[in-house]
Amino acid sequence: MSSETTSRINGDNLLSGQITSEVAARQAAMNSEVTARNNAISSAIATEVNNRNKAIATEVNNRNEAISTEASTRATTDASLQSQINQLIAPSGEAPSAAEVQNARIGENGVTYQTLGDAIRSQIALLDKSIDADKYAYGIEPDNSGENIINYLLDTSQYEANKYVFNTDGSIRSLSGYNMCVSPYIPVSEGDIVVGTLVSNGAAVDHFGCVYDENKQFICAIRTLSSTGNSQNYTAIMPNRACFVRLTMFTNLSANYFRFLKKRVGWLNKEIVYKTLARKPFSFNGKRAYFAGDSIAYGITDTSQGVVNVHGTGDFPTLFCSAVGAINNNISVSGALYCSGFNESTTIPNQVRSISADAVDVLFIEGGVNDWAFGASPETFATTVQELCDYINTTFSNTLPVIWITPINEAGWRTSVVTKATLQDYRNILTRTILTNDIHARFSVVQGTDFNFPTAEDDSAYIASMFGDDKLHPSALAYKTLYLSGLLNALL
Repeated sequence: MSSETTSRINGDNLLSGQITSEVAARQAAMNSEVTARNNAISSAIATEVNNRNKAIATEVNNRNEAISTEASTRATTDASLQSQINQLIAPSGEAPSAAEVQNARIGENGVTYQTLGDAIRSQIALLDKSIDADKYAYGIEPDNSGENIINYLLDTSQYEANKYVFNTDGSIRSLSGYNMCVSPYIPVSEGDIVVGTLVSNGAAVDHFGCVYDENKQFICAIRTLSSTGNSQNYTAIMPNRACFVRLTMFTNLSANYFRFLKKRVGWLNKEIVYKTLARKPFSFNGKRAYFAGDSIAYGITDTSQGVVNVHGTGDFPTLFCSAVGAINNNISVSGALYCSGFNESTTIPNQVRSISADAVDVLFIEGGVNDWAFGASPETFATTVQELCDYINTTFSNTLPVIWITPINEAGWRTSVVTKATLQDYRNILTRTILTNDIHARFSVVQGTDFNFPTAEDDSAYIASMFGDDKLHPSALAYKTLYLSGLLNALL
């Protein structure tokens, strides 16, 4: 190879190296430029996206606020339009608006009725009662306490002749030969105190009648009582739901008028229902248990067809002591009250006083329904129970368990009853008096209402199975199930 050729080859190789280096440098520069441009584009895109998102969020928020403002404005406008529509509809005689109907359901007495029909019917009944009151109002005179007595004139020409009010269901029945007649419905109110029926010479006379609710459905009877001279020997408070009475009077008496003391007494509160308070645990096995009480504790099951009882076999003291292993001493007396002076039975306090302090390990005291039924005043009832508590606290051991049982429900026994409050009022008085005098913290109060006995509003088949025909005394079945189970559940 010639030197010239060799020189060319070397020159070519040098040129080739230079070209390669230049290409590499240019390629690196291009790559750097591409990277820089890509980064710039990405940053610009991110900034644009962020700015657009902010703008969209601002727009959405502004539109939501506008929608909310528009909805509020429309609601105000709708309310205004509805008010105007109501004003237009009422005078037109067309169908009333919903607001109008809702308003019409509110009675004058503030009661909101379920339907407009209920509101109309109930208030018409009250209107009838008001009209009757104007029709029969005869005069007003103050009694000794300053309360006003309303005298209702009983015009015998308005009576149904040769009839009487049947005191077990309030029905009107025929009866000839006795100069009897039945009054129209005379308006009364719950809490009115009946203080007497007078004749023209000022002497109170024997009479009887029944109490009815606003639908003129029977509630209970007013007891038949007599008195002589100018005095009235009884009062009777109209029970819950009372709106009317009807009376049996004698057509040969003139200028009869019925007297009511129009006031409410403070202890009437049908909303209060106390619960059982039992100071557990109790130990009954082998203990000497004494039971003082009335016919419910004695074991009467019915009095309407003669006295029928399960005393000593199926009464609740016998059943309870058998279940817990206690020694049964049932000294209860049928017809007994806490208060004295109402019948010939031994009172419940006297039963307790007959027990030797060292002969008893646990004392049960049941009663109160006869105090309600025979008309013992709530004040006398409370005082009598307090005195019994004082006697127990000073006579018996401070640790003697004393278990009081309030009256069970009744289902319509009030057929010839002079009551001065509701049966629940007497339960409440009994409960409050016992607990406020429990100085040794050993009194328990078992509420008879917890035993699930039926009331007058209950199912008729249930009433028939759990009560005798008198709807007061438990059946033999009810002593075993309701009373025994209720007592065991309360104390164990």
